[in-house]
Amino acid sequence: MFRLPQALRPCSAPRYLPPPRTHRYLSTSSSDLSGLHAIVTGASRGIGLSIAQLLASRGASLTLISRSAAFLDSAHSSLPNPSQHHVLAGDVSSRSFWNELKLDKNKRVDLLVNSAGISHQSLYLRTSEDLIENVVQTNLMGTMWACKSVGRKMLRQRSLAEGGKDGDGAGGEQDKD
Repeated sequence: MFRLPQALRPCSAPRYLPPPRTHRYLSTSSSDLSGLHAIVTGASRGIGLSIAQLLASRGASLTLISRSAAFLDSAHSSLPNPSQHHVLAGDVSSRSFWNELKLDKNKRVDLLVNSAGISHQSLYLRTSEDLIENVVQTNLMGTMWACKSVGRKMLRQRSLAEGGKDGDGAGGEQDKD
């Protein structure tokens, strides 16, 4: 078991933490992701591109999403086996982008990587309200719209694989559109 150093332990915290869980698809013991499909937002640059390159190098097929079509094409061509991957230019902060997104019914989605994000280098008190709203829309709401849209497909896949109905049935009152 992992033991926190004394300096990092709060007074009321237990002395031992359970070992961290690893996702069954991305465990360190298995690097083959062949047959899995991942959707990666913010895939044209930075962390999103690095994650896309790692997943592609391990055999996963990808759908790359970014606002910048030019950067997206460059990112797509940098991946191994570009013919296995698809690109989609769009604004993840837009609810209509996710509502209109038509995911291939014959293609499973096994992973969603929300790495789209923006930042601005200025003092918060001097930052315009429009810029703050843009950051929140992209970084927070874009992630939430992606999870809702792609999560429904993933739940539907699981339900069908288990012999259930074609619908998620998990939302309750708050999930009604």
